[in-house]
Amino acid sequence: GLYYRGQDVFALATEYTFEQVAALLWLGDLGASDRLFAANRLPDRLTRTTARVKSLSANHLPPIHQLSVALALAEVDDLAAYDLRPEPAAHAGARILALMIGVLTEFPALPIAEALAAAWSPGIAGAAKLINAALIVCADHELNASSFTARVAASADANPYAAVAAGLAALRGLKHGGSVEQAETLLR
Repeated sequence: GLYYRGQDVFALATEYTFEQVAALLWLGDLGASDRLFAANRLPDRLTRTTARVKSLSANHLPPIHQLSVALALAEVDDLAAYDLRPEPAAHAGARILALMIGVLTEFPALPIAEALAAAWSPGIAGAAKLINAALIVCADHELNASSFTARVAASADANPYAAVAAGLAALRGLKHGGSVEQAETLLR
Protein backbone atom coordinates (compact mmCIF):
# COMPACT_ATOMS: atom_id res chain seq x y z
CA GLY A 1 0.00 0.00 0.00
CA LEU A 2 0.84 3.66 -0.11
CA TYR A 3 1.62 5.43 3.17
CA TYR A 4 2.44 8.99 4.24
CA ARG A 5 4.34 9.02 7.54
CA GLY A 6 2.92 5.63 8.45
CA GLN A 7 -0.67 6.58 7.58
CA ASP A 8 -2.58 4.70 4.86
CA VAL A 9 -3.09 7.18 2.01
CA PHE A 10 -6.46 5.82 0.99
CA ALA A 11 -7.76 6.17 4.55
CA LEU A 12 -6.37 9.71 4.61
CA ALA A 13 -8.10 10.48 1.29
CA THR A 14 -11.50 9.45 2.61
CA GLU A 15 -11.30 10.75 6.18
CA TYR A 16 -9.21 13.94 6.14
CA THR A 17 -8.82 17.20 4.25
CA PHE A 18 -5.96 18.04 1.95
CA GLU A 19 -4.90 20.73 4.44
CA GLN A 20 -4.67 18.12 7.22
CA VAL A 21 -2.58 15.83 5.02
CA ALA A 22 -0.29 18.73 4.08
CA ALA A 23 0.25 19.32 7.81
CA LEU A 24 0.99 15.61 8.25
CA LEU A 25 3.56 15.64 5.43
CA TRP A 26 5.19 18.90 6.50
CA LEU A 27 5.13 18.57 10.29
CA GLY A 28 4.05 14.99 11.04
CA ASP A 29 0.83 16.25 12.68
CA LEU A 30 -2.64 16.10 11.11
CA GLY A 31 -3.88 18.52 13.78
CA ALA A 32 -1.39 21.21 12.79
CA SER A 33 -3.58 22.17 9.84
CA ASP A 34 -5.68 24.51 11.96
CA ARG A 35 -2.74 26.74 12.79
CA LEU A 36 -1.15 26.44 9.33
CA PHE A 37 -4.28 27.23 7.37
CA ALA A 38 -5.95 29.55 9.90
CA ALA A 39 -8.96 31.08 8.15
CA ASN A 40 -7.33 30.04 4.85
CA ARG A 41 -6.84 33.72 3.99
CA LEU A 42 -4.07 35.37 2.11
CA PRO A 43 -2.21 38.23 3.79
CA ASP A 44 -3.01 41.56 2.10
CA ARG A 45 0.38 41.68 0.36
CA LEU A 46 -0.28 38.30 -1.29
CA THR A 47 -3.85 39.29 -2.19
CA ARG A 48 -2.36 42.21 -4.11
CA THR A 49 -0.05 39.73 -5.86
CA THR A 50 -3.00 37.60 -7.00
CA ALA A 51 -4.71 40.73 -8.36
CA ARG A 52 -1.56 41.66 -10.31
CA VAL A 53 -1.29 38.16 -11.77
CA LYS A 54 -4.99 38.06 -12.67
CA SER A 55 -4.57 41.33 -14.56
CA LEU A 56 -1.79 39.63 -16.55
CA SER A 57 -4.03 36.65 -17.23
CA ALA A 58 -6.32 38.95 -19.19
CA ASN A 59 -3.58 38.53 -21.80
CA HIS A 60 -4.35 34.78 -21.81
CA LEU A 61 -1.34 33.73 -19.81
CA PRO A 62 -1.62 29.95 -19.24
CA PRO A 63 -2.33 28.94 -15.61
CA ILE A 64 1.09 27.39 -15.01
CA HIS A 65 2.73 30.62 -16.15
CA GLN A 66 0.38 32.62 -13.90
CA LEU A 67 1.54 30.50 -10.97
CA SER A 68 5.21 31.02 -11.86
CA VAL A 69 4.73 34.79 -12.02
CA ALA A 70 2.77 34.78 -8.75
CA LEU A 71 5.51 32.85 -6.96
CA ALA A 72 8.20 35.25 -8.18
CA LEU A 73 6.22 38.33 -7.13
CA ALA A 74 5.10 36.91 -3.78
CA GLU A 75 8.56 35.68 -2.80
CA VAL A 76 9.78 39.27 -2.68
CA ASP A 77 6.96 40.27 -0.29
CA ASP A 78 7.13 37.26 2.04
CA LEU A 79 10.34 37.63 4.02
CA ALA A 80 9.10 35.12 6.62
CA ALA A 81 9.57 32.44 3.95
CA TYR A 82 13.32 32.72 4.42
CA ASP A 83 13.01 31.13 7.87
CA LEU A 84 13.59 27.50 6.92
CA ARG A 85 12.86 25.90 10.28
CA PRO A 86 10.06 23.31 9.94
CA GLU A 87 7.16 25.30 11.43
CA PRO A 88 7.84 28.61 9.60
CA ALA A 89 8.53 26.71 6.36
CA ALA A 90 5.19 24.91 6.73
CA HIS A 91 3.45 28.26 7.25
CA ALA A 92 5.12 29.49 4.05
CA GLY A 93 3.82 26.36 2.30
CA ALA A 94 0.29 27.17 3.47
CA ARG A 95 0.64 30.74 2.17
CA ILE A 96 1.93 29.42 -1.16
CA LEU A 97 -1.06 27.08 -1.49
CA ALA A 98 -3.44 29.95 -0.65
CA LEU A 99 -1.65 32.13 -3.21
CA MET A 100 -1.96 29.49 -5.92
CA ILE A 101 -5.65 28.92 -5.15
CA GLY A 102 -6.16 32.69 -5.21
CA VAL A 103 -4.57 32.88 -8.65
CA LEU A 104 -6.46 29.91 -10.08
CA THR A 105 -9.90 30.56 -8.60
CA GLU A 106 -12.15 33.32 -7.31
CA PHE A 107 -12.44 31.55 -3.96
CA PRO A 108 -9.17 31.94 -2.01
CA ALA A 109 -10.88 31.86 1.41
CA LEU A 110 -12.47 28.44 1.01
CA PRO A 111 -10.72 25.16 1.81
CA ILE A 112 -8.61 24.18 -1.19
CA ALA A 113 -10.76 21.33 -2.53
CA GLU A 114 -13.92 23.43 -2.17
CA ALA A 115 -12.32 26.37 -3.99
CA LEU A 116 -11.21 24.15 -6.87
CA ALA A 117 -14.61 22.44 -7.05
CA ALA A 118 -16.41 25.80 -7.09
CA ALA A 119 -14.16 27.01 -9.91
CA TRP A 120 -13.90 23.84 -11.99
CA SER A 121 -17.19 22.03 -11.41
CA PRO A 122 -19.79 24.37 -9.93
CA GLY A 123 -22.99 22.66 -8.92
CA ILE A 124 -21.66 19.10 -9.27
CA ALA A 125 -22.47 17.19 -6.10
CA GLY A 126 -19.48 15.55 -4.46
CA ALA A 127 -16.89 17.30 -6.63
CA ALA A 128 -15.06 18.82 -3.66
CA LYS A 129 -14.81 15.41 -1.99
CA LEU A 130 -13.36 13.85 -5.15
CA ILE A 131 -10.92 16.71 -5.69
CA ASN A 132 -9.85 16.49 -2.04
CA ALA A 133 -9.17 12.75 -2.41
CA ALA A 134 -7.26 13.29 -5.67
CA LEU A 135 -5.10 16.00 -4.09
CA ILE A 136 -4.27 13.73 -1.17
CA VAL A 137 -3.42 10.72 -3.31
CA CYS A 138 -1.14 12.92 -5.45
CA ALA A 139 0.40 14.87 -2.55
CA ASP A 140 3.70 13.00 -2.60
CA HIS A 141 4.99 12.15 -6.04
CA GLU A 142 8.30 10.78 -4.85
CA LEU A 143 10.84 11.16 -7.65
CA ASN A 144 9.10 12.40 -10.76
CA ALA A 145 10.90 15.26 -12.51
CA SER A 146 9.07 18.18 -10.89
CA SER A 147 8.96 16.75 -7.36
CA PHE A 148 12.62 15.77 -7.56
CA THR A 149 13.56 19.25 -8.82
CA ALA A 150 11.65 20.92 -5.98
CA ARG A 151 13.31 18.58 -3.46
CA VAL A 152 16.78 19.35 -4.84
CA ALA A 153 16.12 23.10 -4.60
CA ALA A 154 14.79 22.72 -1.05
CA SER A 155 17.79 20.58 -0.05
CA ALA A 156 20.05 23.44 -1.15
CA ASP A 157 18.16 25.67 1.34
CA ALA A 158 16.17 27.53 -1.31
CA ASN A 159 13.15 29.16 0.31
CA PRO A 160 9.77 27.45 -0.25
CA TYR A 161 8.77 29.86 -3.05
CA ALA A 162 11.97 29.10 -4.96
CA ALA A 163 11.57 25.34 -4.40
CA VAL A 164 7.99 25.39 -5.73
CA ALA A 165 9.04 27.61 -8.65
CA ALA A 166 11.78 25.11 -9.52
CA GLY A 167 9.23 22.29 -9.47
CA LEU A 168 6.88 24.27 -11.72
CA ALA A 169 9.73 24.96 -14.14
CA ALA A 170 10.39 21.24 -14.46
CA LEU A 171 6.66 20.55 -14.76
CA ARG A 172 6.46 22.86 -17.77
CA GLY A 173 8.93 20.67 -19.66
CA LEU A 174 7.60 18.87 -22.74
CA LYS A 175 8.62 15.48 -21.33
CA HIS A 176 6.62 16.04 -18.14
CA GLY A 177 3.57 18.28 -17.56
CA GLY A 178 4.08 20.06 -20.86
CA SER A 179 3.01 16.88 -22.61
CA VAL A 180 -0.53 17.49 -21.33
CA GLU A 181 -0.82 20.53 -23.58
CA GLN A 182 0.37 18.45 -26.53
CA ALA A 183 -2.19 15.73 -25.77
CA GLU A 184 -4.93 18.34 -25.43
CA THR A 185 -3.97 19.83 -28.79
CA LEU A 186 -4.03 16.38 -30.36
CA LEU A 187 -7.48 15.65 -28.92
CA ARG A 188 -8.84 18.96 -30.20
